[in-house]
Amino acid sequence: MTQDEYKRLLLGVVDDVNFIVYYLDYLKIALEQLESPNEKTLDRIELLISGFLEQAECHFEELNISCKDIVKLCNNDLTED
Repeated sequence: MTQDEYKRLLLGVVDDVNFIVYYLDYLKIALEQLESPNEKTLDRIELLISGFLEQAECHFEELNISCKDIVKLCNNDLTED
Protein backbone atom coordinates (compact mmCIF):
# COMPACT_ATOMS: atom_id res chain seq x y z
CA MET A 1 0.00 0.00 0.00
CA THR A 2 1.47 3.30 -1.00
CA GLN A 3 1.14 6.58 0.81
CA ASP A 4 -0.77 7.95 -2.17
CA GLU A 5 -3.43 5.26 -1.76
CA TYR A 6 -3.79 6.05 1.94
CA LYS A 7 -3.98 9.78 1.18
CA ARG A 8 -6.65 9.19 -1.47
CA LEU A 9 -8.78 7.18 0.93
CA LEU A 10 -8.28 9.65 3.76
CA LEU A 11 -9.17 12.62 1.57
CA GLY A 12 -12.34 10.81 0.52
CA VAL A 13 -13.28 10.29 4.16
CA VAL A 14 -12.60 13.96 4.97
CA ASP A 15 -14.70 15.07 1.99
CA ASP A 16 -17.62 12.88 3.02
CA VAL A 17 -17.48 14.12 6.62
CA ASN A 18 -17.40 17.74 5.40
CA PHE A 19 -20.46 17.17 3.21
CA ILE A 20 -22.37 15.62 6.12
CA VAL A 21 -21.41 18.51 8.42
CA TYR A 22 -22.56 20.97 5.75
CA TYR A 23 -25.94 19.26 5.44
CA LEU A 24 -26.41 19.21 9.23
CA ASP A 25 -27.54 22.81 8.78
CA TYR A 26 -30.72 21.38 7.23
CA LEU A 27 -31.49 19.68 10.53
CA LYS A 28 -30.64 22.78 12.54
CA ILE A 29 -33.05 24.82 10.44
CA ALA A 30 -35.71 22.13 10.86
CA LEU A 31 -35.31 22.36 14.63
CA GLU A 32 -35.71 26.14 14.46
CA GLN A 33 -38.92 25.65 12.50
CA LEU A 34 -40.28 23.47 15.31
CA GLU A 35 -40.25 26.48 17.64
CA SER A 36 -43.39 27.82 15.97
CA PRO A 37 -45.00 24.88 14.18
CA ASN A 38 -47.90 25.34 11.80
CA GLU A 39 -48.91 23.66 8.55
CA LYS A 40 -46.39 25.67 6.56
CA THR A 41 -43.49 24.99 8.92
CA LEU A 42 -44.30 21.28 9.06
CA ASP A 43 -44.00 21.16 5.27
CA ARG A 44 -40.66 22.97 5.52
CA ILE A 45 -39.44 20.57 8.19
CA GLU A 46 -40.36 17.60 6.03
CA LEU A 47 -38.52 19.13 3.08
CA LEU A 48 -35.43 19.92 5.16
CA ILE A 49 -35.23 16.45 6.70
CA SER A 50 -35.79 14.67 3.40
CA GLY A 51 -33.15 16.92 1.80
CA PHE A 52 -30.69 16.04 4.55
CA LEU A 53 -31.36 12.33 4.20
CA GLU A 54 -31.09 12.44 0.43
CA GLN A 55 -27.76 14.26 0.54
CA ALA A 56 -26.21 12.58 3.56
CA GLU A 57 -27.11 8.92 2.95
CA CYS A 58 -24.75 8.52 0.00
CA HIS A 59 -21.93 10.11 2.00
CA PHE A 60 -22.53 7.72 4.90
CA GLU A 61 -22.39 4.83 2.43
CA GLU A 62 -19.13 6.16 0.98
CA LEU A 63 -17.71 6.56 4.49
CA ASN A 64 -18.62 2.98 5.28
CA ILE A 65 -16.93 1.69 2.12
CA SER A 66 -13.84 3.87 2.63
CA CYS A 67 -13.45 2.82 6.25
CA LYS A 68 -13.71 -0.85 5.31
CA ASP A 69 -11.08 -0.31 2.59
CA ILE A 70 -8.76 1.45 5.04
CA VAL A 71 -9.11 -1.36 7.59
CA LYS A 72 -8.48 -3.95 4.90
CA LEU A 73 -5.39 -2.11 3.65
CA CYS A 74 -4.05 -1.64 7.17
CA ASN A 75 -4.53 -5.34 7.88
CA ASN A 76 -2.73 -6.20 4.63
CA ASP A 77 0.16 -3.93 5.55
CA LEU A 78 0.39 -5.48 9.03
CA THR A 79 0.54 -9.02 7.62
CA GLU A 80 3.22 -8.02 5.10
CA ASP A 81 5.59 -6.77 7.83
